[in-house]
Amino acid sequence: MNQIKALKEHLLSLNGCSAAPHFEKTAYRTKKRIFASLDEDRNILCVKLSKYNNLYFLDWQALKKFPINGSSRLDKHSHL
Repeated sequence: MNQIKALKEHLLSLNGCSAAPHFEKTAYRTKKRIFASLDEDRNILCVKLSKYNNLYFLDWQALKKFPINGSSRLDKHSHL
């Protein structure tokens, strides 16, 4: 099974998750809020993280990834 297909199955297996088109990407929602979007053409998953989880994720990365450019807020989206 390829990784994109496995990822899509995993996201849809989450409680209350649904998928719907969102511009050129697929958005994954729970409670009418997007928590992730998948750009299959470029193999990019964008995930909404809380401030704490984003800090943890940034520290965990071997190649440091940073919040969205031009923003001092840490509760933005992180690209995986």
